[in-house]
Amino acid sequence: MAEQNLRQLRYTRTRKSNQVRRSIEHLLTGEAKWDLGGRPVEADFVGLPSWWPFWSESLVSNVRELVRAARELQAAEQK
Repeated sequence: MAEQNLRQLRYTRTRKSNQVRRSIEHLLTGEAKWDLGGRPVEADFVGLPSWWPFWSESLVSNVRELVRAARELQAAEQK
């Protein structure tokens, strides 16, 4: 039973880690079509894309969930 719980906790931590990785990748490579003001962007656009606030907030949430999962796994492994 304990081994199954550890396996589930490791799975959850890995899944959360992958979500964080994908969010960071999207923030760094996502194509901007609109700026924060809702205007279309040109090829030489410098600034934040329209989707930035949502995805940066999503990243914060995913990192918090990852930390919780990692702490829960650490506590279970120390028992």
